[in-house]
Amino acid sequence: MIKKTSKQTVVLFIVLAVTAAFTIYFLYFSETSPPLETVLPEFSVLSPDQQTRLAEVRKIKNISFDLGLLNDPFFKTLRDVEVPLQAQEPVGRQNPFLPF
Repeated sequence: MIKKTSKQTVVLFIVLAVTAAFTIYFLYFSETSPPLETVLPEFSVLSPDQQTRLAEVRKIKNISFDLGLLNDPFFKTLRDVEVPLQAQEPVGRQNPFLPF
């Protein structure tokens, strides 16, 4: 009985060793295959106008702004010239939902 258990242990050990060897070989030593070429569909769900807009949005997305302008002394000397608006129309009733 002890020999049978011993044989099973040896066989199990050999199977695990072979499995580990194949796993290590394929994960670390095998060369990766080159990526497959991407095949683009021949149709598009976007109309040509929408494709043009999408291209413009992609260009705009890459725009960056230089915020150093806000620290420029000349920019800091600028003052707001506020001109108050003159109300030319008479103000309406206090409650516009009341009947006349």
